[in-house]
Amino acid sequence: MAAPKFTPSLDLIGKSYRLIKEHFVAVLWLVLLPALLMNLGQLFIGHIVEPLLTADPLPVASQFWQAIVDSDKGRLGLGLSLVGFVWAVVVFAGVLVGSLRAAKGEPFDPVHTLRDSWQYYWRLLGLTLLIVIMVELGLFLFIIPGVILLRMYLLAPFYLIEYDLGVIESLKVSARKSKLSPGPIYGTIGVMIWLLFGSVIAGTVPLLGPILSLVVSYIFLFGPALRFVELNQWQPLPGKTKVSHRRKTSKTAT
Repeated sequence: MAAPKFTPSLDLIGKSYRLIKEHFVAVLWLVLLPALLMNLGQLFIGHIVEPLLTADPLPVASQFWQAIVDSDKGRLGLGLSLVGFVWAVVVFAGVLVGSLRAAKGEPFDPVHTLRDSWQYYWRLLGLTLLIVIMVELGLFLFIIPGVILLRMYLLAPFYLIEYDLGVIESLKVSARKSKLSPGPIYGTIGVMIWLLFGSVIAGTVPLLGPILSLVVSYIFLFGPALRFVELNQWQPLPGKTKVSHRRKTSKTAT
């Protein structure tokens, strides 16, 4: 089957933004609030650490830590960062399940999505850790292997969710399917990298930096899931049954 005309990767930014607006409550609770807490925490910690970076001689790590815990701002920053991090870890599977639901035009209710995502949690956690380790090792080895590995495994979490696969099978399927049309996946990765640099630049803006950085970082939140849906509609996994993610409702006889 000939490859269809896929959506240009830059155009997925607009589609992702529309989905964020449509599902803003879910995005707020599962993504933006924990990320904002971590950003604010890092901002408070940065105010304590920055003066020490110009000291001569440069303080050792234990002195940085002592300065943070001895300061009210430092302790507040640590607390905000810890709460945000734990929050993000707890809900991360729900973010992936919800992204796929939204990209497919299905309901993305934060409570039901979180409940339904627990069946995938440990598999998605193991899969994510494996992908991060492999990609970082690849980036360490002359960068290009890392980009290739990211192309191979970027969509693996969505194959796991869509077809209820195991960790290793998800990696194998994603690697095999990514070879059929690598261009759109590389384009998606390119947009992600471009927005990553954009978020760093936005973070330097006085006062509004953390908010602007957050907006730029997550405007492409649904981009990978949208790309997966396009590729999966073209080349679904043969011999596997898709898992229905719609919340069932019961009808009462009148």
